[in-house]
This record gives sequence, structure tokens and C-alpha cells, in this order.
Amino acid sequence: MMVANRKRADKRDRIDWMEVWNHITTFILLNMLWLFSALLVVTLPAATAALFAGVSSWTNGELPHKPIATFAHNMRRYWLKATAIILLNSACVALITINLFLLPHLIALRIIVASVTMLAAAVVLLVNVYLWPLLVTQDQPLRVLLTNALRLAFAHPLNGAGVALLAALPIVGN
Repeated sequence: MMVANRKRADKRDRIDWMEVWNHITTFILLNMLWLFSALLVVTLPAATAALFAGVSSWTNGELPHKPIATFAHNMRRYWLKATAIILLNSACVALITINLFLLPHLIALRIIVASVTMLAAAVVLLVNVYLWPLLVTQDQPLRVLLTNALRLAFAHPLNGAGVALLAALPIVGN
């Protein structure tokens, strides 16, 4: 009786380790797929959305059975909205950069323009923190996704700033 219980416990432990190993290898595979897909700048938005979609399924407690096929499907599914988001972000970054370059030439309004520019940069960053997960979890038009992300950014600015800081740690650490 005791030997049978020990065999069951060993089998349960083995299954738990196999499940953990499966999660780890799938996570590594998704990141490698993102890395190879992001080598082409054109596919970077779609690859990022596909990575978010692959990882967001774990929050629902499901693991993709075919990670490569799921990643490719998600790239095809989200490429248009993800590319639109990247283009919108590029326009915002360009405007912020232009404002920062014009800042030394302004004498009287320097503090006001610098404050507004930094506030705009913070809002763009916070909106992106919420926008990418909303893209893959809600099937809505881009305008609705942007509106919801903006509302979430203003409703939970400290949470968004914390996530943005955690995401920036690997970049700043290098």
C-alpha cells in the first residue's frame, strides 16, 4: 500500500515537472519566434502582437498546443492594428522629438513647453502599456482600443508607470 502511494506521488511530481518544463520551453520558443520575426523591421509590430497574444493565453490558464502555428496565426490576425499602433507611436515620438529640439530656441515659454512635452511623452508611454494587452485580449476596433487604453492610463497611472519601469529595467540595465 505504501509503495503504491509512493509511486503515485512520484508520478504526480514527474507530471508537475513536465508541465513546468513545457511552460518554460514554450515561453522560450515564443520569445525566439519573436526574435527571429522582429529581425525584419516590417514584421516587428505583428511579431510583438503575436508574442503578447501567445503569453496572454497563459493568463487564461491555457497553453498553446502548437506554439509555432499559433504565433503565425496571431501575426496574421493582428498585423494591421499593430502596424497602425506603431505608426501612431512613431508620429507621437517624432512630435515629441521635434519639441525637444525646438526647446533651446524658446526663451519665454521654455518651462511650459518642456512640461507639456514630458507630459505628452508620459501619456504616450502609459497608453502603450495598456494598449498592447488590450489589442490581443479584446476584439474591438482600434479607435475603441485607443480610447480604453487612454482611460486606463488616466485611471491607473501609478500601475502603468510601475509596469513601464519594470519593462524598461532590461533596457536601462544594458
